[in-house]
Order: sequence, then structure tokens, then C-alpha cells
Amino acid sequence: MSISSRVSEITAAMNDYCTVCARNAVPRVEAAFEPWLTVASPGAFDHGMSEALAAMQKLSSGEVSSDPIGNTPVQPNITLLDIASVGGELTEWRGNAAESFRDNIEVPFPGVMKNYYNAVSVLRGALDAEKAIWTAVENDLEDISSKALSAAQALGDTNGSQAAFALTVVGAVVAVALAPVTAGASVGAAVAISAVAGGFAVAGSAASVDWSGDSPDDIAGGIETGLNRLNEELVTQETKVQEALEGITGWLDGGGRGYEFPTVDLGTGPGGLTGLK
Repeated sequence: MSISSRVSEITAAMNDYCTVCARNAVPRVEAAFEPWLTVASPGAFDHGMSEALAAMQKLSSGEVSSDPIGNTPVQPNITLLDIASVGGELTEWRGNAAESFRDNIEVPFPGVMKNYYNAVSVLRGALDAEKAIWTAVENDLEDISSKALSAAQALGDTNGSQAAFALTVVGAVVAVALAPVTAGASVGAAVAISAVAGGFAVAGSAASVDWSGDSPDDIAGGIETGLNRLNEELVTQETKVQEALEGITGWLDGGGRGYEFPTVDLGTGPGGLTGLK
């Protein structure tokens, strides 16, 4: 059932109980749910996740066998491994051009490719996290609206109604700090982001929002409390994703040689290939 239909049932139950009593509560309920009538669909992130995984496979040299979030196997791109064999083919090549190629392309190549791989893995992790967040939001909206409807239908019962909204969005994503930039022998002059775990990890927990409803206004207040808390937690989770993406953007902006190759002059020195760059 859609949230819009559920809201209509809640307000109808309030009016059935007491039209006069529900006069103020009904618009409060409608106003509280209005921002949530159209939310992101978790399935909307699937295409981007698939595209990011495909990009990771093109950038994988086999050093990382799976993505850091869902542990989905990542097939290596065999073409990337050919760079190592190029060095063997050019062992007899001498001169400045040869040294320039080895120093600026062959040596840093694995590190630069790994940097790109890690950067895309963070993007895929962000999409994975967004899907987890909005799946939790859908579940929480269902929980809040269904319990509010039950409370509205129970108005007039001698014991009133008590319930708790379990906000699962609270634990949808756990932030994981990006590892510092490091340099290594396999990277040469380039820098590398090491041990990037996607920027965040999908988790699972919930927070309870207790409430009781003896009147339409009580139920409206419980709905407002639950949805306000949901919005606060949604902002918290989205902030984690934003900070992780800003972190990887910072590395990309400041990475310099870690994410690019300089122009190599193949026409310099003895044995040079005239006119090629």
C-alpha cells in the first residue's frame, strides 16, 4: 500500500472516531507525511552500481579480487597486465626516451590504475550506501504509517494504544575513514590511496521512538515525532556519504601524479622514434 493511501486511511479512521476531535489532527497528519509521499526508490541505484562495477573490472589488474562493500567478485582486465610484458620487450631500448617511458609509464602504471580502481570503488560504495539508506527509509515509513493506522483504528478502546517506531535508517551506514595517501615502490613517483574500504560499510540496527495515542491529536503528535526523527537520522546518514565522497574528491584533486601520466617524449636521445610523443 502506498503512503498516500495509508494516510487517507489514518485520517478516515480519525474522522470515524470523532469528526470534531479530528479537526486539528487530520491536517497535521497530512502535513507530516506530505514530504515523504515521493522518495528515492532503492532500485534506482542498481544501474549505477552495475556501471561502477563494470568500470572497476576495466581498471582491475587483479590485485583486488572483490569490491570492498558487497564483496562482489571483480574480474581483472587482462589487457592491463600487458604493461609488464612491454618492459620485457623493450629491454634493449636505450636512451632518454626509454628512460622516460620506464620512469613515467611502466613503473607508476600499477599504482595509478589502483588509484583509479579505488576511486571508482568509493563511488560504487556510495551508491550501495544510498540504496541501503532508502531501503531503510521505505521500511521506516511503512512501520510508522501502519502503526499510526492501527492506533487510529483503535481510538475509543478503553486501554488506548501504545507503540514504538523502529527507525532502521539509524544504522543504515557506518562511516569508514579513508586511509591516508601513501607512496610505495610499486607506485614509483605516484601516490596511492591504500586500503580504501569503499568509504563506508552497510550495517544494521534500529532506534525506538515510543509513543501512545488516546486521541487523534496524540496520534498526530506521535507521527510528527517519528517522522521528524526519521528526517534527522536521514540527514545524518546522507552526511556520511557526502563526507566520504568529498574525501575521495580531495584525493583526486590533490593526487597529481597519482592519477595521471605525463606526456612521454619518444623521440629524444639515441634510439629515439622521431616525431612520436
